[in-house]
Amino acid sequence: MHDKTLSLEHLDMGLKDRKNTNPITDYEKAVVQRIMDSYQYAEVDALAAPLAYQPGHKWKPQILEKRRSFIEATHQKDINTLAQLLRNFFRNNGALSILKSNMFHELSAKNALLRSMYKKELAYAVHTDLQVWKSTFPAESLKSLKLSDVGNPFGCEEDGVIITGSSCSLNYYANKVNKLIQGIEKPVVAEIGGGFGGLLYYLMTFNPDVHCINFDLPEVLMIAQYYLMMSFPEKRFLLYDEALKKTLISQREIKMYDVILLPNFCLPRLDDLSVDVFVNTHSLSEMSYPTVEEYIKQISRVTKKYFYHENSEVKREIGYGFKETTSSEFPISPDKFRLEYKTKAIWNEPRYYEFLYQKI
Repeated sequence: MHDKTLSLEHLDMGLKDRKNTNPITDYEKAVVQRIMDSYQYAEVDALAAPLAYQPGHKWKPQILEKRRSFIEATHQKDINTLAQLLRNFFRNNGALSILKSNMFHELSAKNALLRSMYKKELAYAVHTDLQVWKSTFPAESLKSLKLSDVGNPFGCEEDGVIITGSSCSLNYYANKVNKLIQGIEKPVVAEIGGGFGGLLYYLMTFNPDVHCINFDLPEVLMIAQYYLMMSFPEKRFLLYDEALKKTLISQREIKMYDVILLPNFCLPRLDDLSVDVFVNTHSLSEMSYPTVEEYIKQISRVTKKYFYHENSEVKREIGYGFKETTSSEFPISPDKFRLEYKTKAIWNEPRYYEFLYQKI
């Protein structure tokens, strides 16, 4: 198996439509209703959030332009339409900019030459990542890369496993975090900018006892809410604003739920020293310095053991007239965290570095 080379044939298998076409179940209806209610609360309260928690240069136009159909379905209280959008979020605008490779529109382009070019690009990227993953985890079965079918994921298919453009890296990060929480009883892991929830999905498959918290923009958060709630129907979820009522999120409340999925502006409500490992990948460096400063302040306050992140070390232009805030600029106090290591990211993105800080 480890000698196989992913090909366009593997990609064609992984592009097959697997969208759920069954009638909406009572459980799915309840999930979508909770997401809808949560978003409507968050949308209103986000307007009064401090500037640091407002969508930045990259995300504001993405929300206004690309997520309009999701937002309109919540405004119209249209459960069926929102459910259909969420059932296919990997292949529509739901996953735009939260996947390392979200190219489904290009992969189905009418122009045959362009379609072929994009297919070769994705197949090569997934193959490259898979070789890195296999060399990092030589004893692991390919099945540990398997994601749930929620959202109709696409990628290259090998041995019945669909490997998306983000599967290998998200699995890697989850493995790293899981090692950090070994020996901790009922550990708490928090993430800023969890995208569709892939890192937390893998982490919960590795460690069923972990308590997970994700903070994200409300328009992105609804994707993670759907993905994780549909993937883990047996777990206890808390969404905004179901029980917290804008009060402090205590350590006791955190342990009452398996997964807490909240808008980013709720981060200051998290109790001091309530998180064992805080994690971020690729999004802090996309934020303005004042926003990074606020997030680092909160991470320093709530973290008990480790802050693990992977972000850019190059001040690259990322569109809308904005350049990234490099990791070296992050205001991480040496009085609060000791740098355990800084190493070049193993994925094919040369501007990124991986960091692990331990709380002092």
